[in-house]
Amino acid sequence: HDALPICVAIGNGLTDPVTQVATHAINAYYSGLINERQKSVLEKAQREAIKHTKMRKWRSATNTRSKVLRMLQGMTGLATLHDFSKKAP
Repeated sequence: HDALPICVAIGNGLTDPVTQVATHAINAYYSGLINERQKSVLEKAQREAIKHTKMRKWRSATNTRSKVLRMLQGMTGLATLHDFSKKAP
C-alpha cells in the first residue's frame, strides 16, 4: 500500500498563543491603525492574557484574549480584524 499523505489545515488558529497575542498592539501601531497611547493600553491587556496562558488558566486566557481583540477593534474602528479592507462585518 502506498500511504496517502495526511493534510491538516488550521483556520484562524492559535498555534502559539503567547507569541500571537503579544503582536496585536505592535502590528496595529506600525500599520498606523492605533496611536502610541492606545498601543500601551493594548500591550497591558496582552500581558494579562499571556499571564493567564502561561498559568494554564484557559478560560481566563480565552476571555482576556477576546478582550484584547475587542479593544483592538474598538480602537481601530475596523469592521473586522480579519480583513482591514472590509468596511462591513
